[in-house]
Amino acid sequence: MTEEVEDKIGALSDKFALDSINIEEFAIKLRRTDIEVDEIAVVWQ
Repeated sequence: MTEEVEDKIGALSDKFALDSINIEEFAIKLRRTDIEVDEIAVVWQ
């Protein structure tokens, strides 16, 4: 049973390895209506 669990963990590790992830970059055009200000703060030292 322990060997079976280790095999499944190894398969999951291979499936979700960072090297196997394909990252695609793309630009998103912003609109003025997409911007929302929730809080404003003033900080000084």
